[in-house]
Amino acid sequence: MDLAPHRSPTPELHATYTSLEILVAVVAIIGNSMVIHVFRRDRRLKRKTNYYIVSLAIADLLVGLLGIPFAILASVGLPRNLYACLFTTSLLVMLCTISIFCLVAVSVDRYWAILHPMCYSRNVRTQTAILNLPHQRTSSGSKYEGPHFTLDRLYSLAILTTVHPAQAMKSNKR
Repeated sequence: MDLAPHRSPTPELHATYTSLEILVAVVAIIGNSMVIHVFRRDRRLKRKTNYYIVSLAIADLLVGLLGIPFAILASVGLPRNLYACLFTTSLLVMLCTISIFCLVAVSVDRYWAILHPMCYSRNVRTQTAILNLPHQRTSSGSKYEGPHFTLDRLYSLAILTTVHPAQAMKSNKR
């Protein structure tokens, strides 16, 4: 069994990959920013289903802003520091997972609304998803004391975005 030696991609292939990744990032940033902007401006859109869609837009915006640039860096072997590499890879995986969970939340919401419309309208309210952020605990157990951007805060926002999208929008105003 003769294994072929590992060859690195050609510069043309790498340039094509990077160009396409940048294009996807720009489209994701512009498109999801527009969704969030329209949602914040138009009061008629603030309905229970749209909170889940905005939650997905926030998650995909973060993927476009942070995830794709980190993926491009990883494709060229950066960062070389072990801890920086672990951080960027972990953040990339977390952001993609959040996006997937948001998509699942939209799917479950629509599935429930279509197959059980009476039960859905009786049990799901827009106010159900809104919590008071200062009373929520972060994953470390400490209370949120201000606009500090830490991994704990990002993780808490990720959980809120997946479980309570209305609160994630409310916390972005602060």
